[in-house]
Amino acid sequence: MHNPPASRLAASTPAQVNSSLASLAQQCEVSLHVSKDMAAEYDRNGAFLGYKPTGKPLAIVKGNPDNIETLLRRLEGAFAPAGDDQIDAWLAELGFIAPSRKGSDLDADLQLAAYRRRLQDYPADVVREALLVRAWRFFPSWAELKEVCDELVQHRAAVRDALVAAKDATARASNAIEKQPHEGMTRDKHRRVATELSALFPQFFERREG
Repeated sequence: MHNPPASRLAASTPAQVNSSLASLAQQCEVSLHVSKDMAAEYDRNGAFLGYKPTGKPLAIVKGNPDNIETLLRRLEGAFAPAGDDQIDAWLAELGFIAPSRKGSDLDADLQLAAYRRRLQDYPADVVREALLVRAWRFFPSWAELKEVCDELVQHRAAVRDALVAAKDATARASNAIEKQPHEGMTRDKHRRVATELSALFPQFFERREG
């Protein structure tokens, strides 16, 4: 089945999609910063040695709830999977340029179906890049292919995770405010509660004056 969003996505590279996310966030008036995640490193005695990259991206978003919701909704297009026919065509092309390993006697149709089901969990551009742009000496195992797909999708997945976390934090803050006793809840007290909740999630809220 023809899928216009997936077709447009497949015409791009993961690097291009990742670069476009900053522009998309700006259009939605959401501050977005993606950096390398760092983890503390200690020696065997527990002495702190410093920080080293984990190899994974870390996304931080900041904006009002409506804008975060808008960006999260628009980001859905960046995860559009390719259709069955398109994935089958890419797998067939890979089969011509990357021969099967010796001794492989897997049923071709069953193997194709198994790969297709799993590749539908990834965006179209990621699948195309993994199958046809990456160089494979032999037809890859699913473990090898999954590792590449996970690597290619991790940037936008980190952005989506940060947006979802921001949305959830907003909901928790709103629920906490609603649960406050209304009797004696003056405007000043309401503002203090909101400020305290905002301080708990500084990366998710924009301070508003007045």
